[in-house]
Amino acid sequence: MIQIQCTQKLLTSYKIKPDNPYSEDGFYKWHLSVFDIDGSKCLFMLNDKYFFPFMIYDITGKENLEELIKQEMKKALINQYASEKQIDRYLQEPIMFTKSSDKKIQGKSSSIKKDIPYRCYELDENYNKMNLYLPSVEIEYNVKTGQFEDSGDLFVRELNDRMPEIKRDMREIEEAAHLIWEKLSDRIKDVMLNDFLRCSEHNEGFKFHDIVDRKHSYSIVGICNHCGKKDFKVIPKDEMDEIIKISEEDK
Repeated sequence: MIQIQCTQKLLTSYKIKPDNPYSEDGFYKWHLSVFDIDGSKCLFMLNDKYFFPFMIYDITGKENLEELIKQEMKKALINQYASEKQIDRYLQEPIMFTKSSDKKIQGKSSSIKKDIPYRCYELDENYNKMNLYLPSVEIEYNVKTGQFEDSGDLFVRELNDRMPEIKRDMREIEEAAHLIWEKLSDRIKDVMLNDFLRCSEHNEGFKFHDIVDRKHSYSIVGICNHCGKKDFKVIPKDEMDEIIKISEEDK
């Protein structure tokens, strides 16, 4: 059962009679709210367990809310490289609407929504790109996996754990990212590792560790030559295209 916890404003707007709370599994629980941006009404979804967010831009309030949520959730998860079979199985669960009650999740939702206009401005007000960027509001280093991960990574990893037989094979994407690194000139690689990355304790520079396709960008991950600490630099994909052109001129 997918439980969508709604604000009273949203319940009233869509004339929804809320059900009683049912699911205790945060992976299947979401908070849904409505907000305005540049005069357009939008919906904002946030997963309770991983704080994985996505927004639905420019709604009318007359949509079939359940169908709209399924449609936009599928798009958002495809952006995170989940397999369509996984998403379809996840969305086979019946949806129920309840009143929102968790103030911690509500506070997190409000915090992310406040940041959306500034992020949209950085994207030349292209709101359709927002769902590529929203999961990367917070990126943290996971000691267990040795990776820098955002909320989209965490949500899809649990999809993979729960549905391993239909998970997406990421090797092709990983190999393509490493080919991008190989296209860079030695000078550009040196700038990325030793000018962009920082260790708070040492100045001995970094060696290359990994390049990660983050859907909207690449993360260049390096390891400090002195203490082994990792740091990363996010390069938007359109910027990486320009960097590759400069690298070709270097060569």
